[in-house]
Amino acid sequence: MSARKLKSKMLLKVARAATLTAITPFALAAPNITSSDYDDTGNTLTLFGSGFGNPGFKFAFLESVDSSRLSSGGRITEYSYESIWDQYGTAWAKPLVPKGMEGPAPQTNNQLYYGGPGKADNSYIKPVEEQESRALYVSWNYRPSMDPNQAGGSNKFIRIWDDHSGTHTRISWTQMHLTYVAKDVAGSDGVSWSNWSGNVNEWNLLEVFVDSDAGTIGAWTNGKRVHNITNYTKSPISDGLGVRLLGFDASVETPYVSMETYIDNLYVSNTPAKVVLSTKPTWDTSILSTSVAQLPIKWTDSTITLALDQNNFTEDFYIYVLDENRLVNREGYPLSGCAKCPLSPTLTIE
Repeated sequence: MSARKLKSKMLLKVARAATLTAITPFALAAPNITSSDYDDTGNTLTLFGSGFGNPGFKFAFLESVDSSRLSSGGRITEYSYESIWDQYGTAWAKPLVPKGMEGPAPQTNNQLYYGGPGKADNSYIKPVEEQESRALYVSWNYRPSMDPNQAGGSNKFIRIWDDHSGTHTRISWTQMHLTYVAKDVAGSDGVSWSNWSGNVNEWNLLEVFVDSDAGTIGAWTNGKRVHNITNYTKSPISDGLGVRLLGFDASVETPYVSMETYIDNLYVSNTPAKVVLSTKPTWDTSILSTSVAQLPIKWTDSTITLALDQNNFTEDFYIYVLDENRLVNREGYPLSGCAKCPLSPTLTIE
């Protein structure tokens, strides 16, 4: 090849690269809500717009207010507290139990999980395990009465396994690190070190997303990414991922014997794309600590249908859609058709 042709080819590659770099920021458009329709007979809200993403939504489980519901295949199934978990506490830990008190957002009859003092956790959400999913997103509002890093130790917020025996995939997020391993796959163990970065005696939002096909694990506290793992390997067994433990599991209980744990708005899905409500009209990551996840029934790039009861809300709320890439509409969308919420803005010409 002549020097001139080689130079032309190289310039073409540079030009293509520059073009791709230039268009990449615009290729991912943030969600945009243009209108909504509220059905008060079925307590559903449908959002219309664009850029909602195509997250491959299959299921979502939501424990919020005083009910727990699973959305799967376009259907909603309700569960009582007694039928959700496979195990309530252990010989070494108290169970997470329902408690009526003020949660992270203004809602009526708020029922949240309380654990303590000391170690408290529940194990395996049975409706989630039945989904046999290779991807698992879990978010929950978390309020500790002490810093879970105050006296050291390895203090778990959540464990994600794919088999009850614990001999296959094991993922554990603590206040100081996130560990991961497929016990039956050589060389699959790893650790990511990072402080949990939350606030004591305040509501925080904890999120973790495990994607077995992409080989990634991400964890966030109040919207800040604290773990970014790209070499995760799932065990080759067919069992899907499940919540092995949720709550506060200190490796040594004595320093934390008086610690109280509060959890609300537990949300689990196969995708991190979700819809949240906030009392704030514009987006800021601080919204996350007091936002309220909603239960989607159907999700496409231009429409999302949610199970939503307007009677649960005591203040004005605004809607935010987060797609699978965590892009979000910066201006909150006021609920329309909601008696206790502001109407969508209208244009008046004089």
